[in-house]
Amino acid sequence: MGNDKKLIPGIDPTLVLLLFAVNDSLDIYVDMHNKIFKFSWRKIIPIPGFFLKIDFKMFANKLSRVHSGIQVCRSEMDVLGPLLDNRNRIVLSVLVKFSDALGDTVSRLSEICLQLWYKSNKPDSYSYVTYDAAYKRYESSVLEYVRVGEELNRVCQAK
Repeated sequence: MGNDKKLIPGIDPTLVLLLFAVNDSLDIYVDMHNKIFKFSWRKIIPIPGFFLKIDFKMFANKLSRVHSGIQVCRSEMDVLGPLLDNRNRIVLSVLVKFSDALGDTVSRLSEICLQLWYKSNKPDSYSYVTYDAAYKRYESSVLEYVRVGEELNRVCQAK
């Protein structure tokens, strides 16, 4: 944990560590999401050898590691729960919901990346209809983790 991570008044220090760990996973995920979906001339004009190919396999692997990190935090949350007072249990319960929603989102994007990687090797393996359905589920999961994240911010700031 870096020096920029400070205790949040009234919140158990172990819970604070979990909050920051999940937030670090969120930061990594958002950075990857932005890199995957950023504008690319290659998507518009696919000239072989002229533009860098998107390495969907690398993104899928990194997202899988982020998902694993979230799962480790979730396991620690399960152990921590009985040791907390009421206010901290409320924060923990929302953090659990947020972690689950974020983990679902990361997992969905990882699966999309993996399927796009397969498609780059075997073009007929991933239809647009299948991609569109997976992307719509991904968008829904993004909305859910954002909604729960707003709730988490509120409970962390409550005095």
